[in-house]
Amino acid sequence: MCLVKPILVIFIPEEKVLVAGDVLFYHRTPGFQDAGPLGNKQALQFMRRFGAHYVVPGHGPVTDEAGMTWMID
Repeated sequence: MCLVKPILVIFIPEEKVLVAGDVLFYHRTPGFQDAGPLGNKQALQFMRRFGAHYVVPGHGPVTDEAGMTWMID
């Protein structure tokens, strides 16, 4: 049984843009119907490694790495 669900994110290295989709809810309260808080935290920690300057969340305004940190916290 796999406890980690796959995620799909898009990173455009030339523009330093990361499209995080529903992995990131910035200034919104997420629902965890399909994923748990621990898995979501691990995905966000992984996405921070890209070093994106702009992060497009699934919900909320465009942000940067601080938005991912906000969600993790």
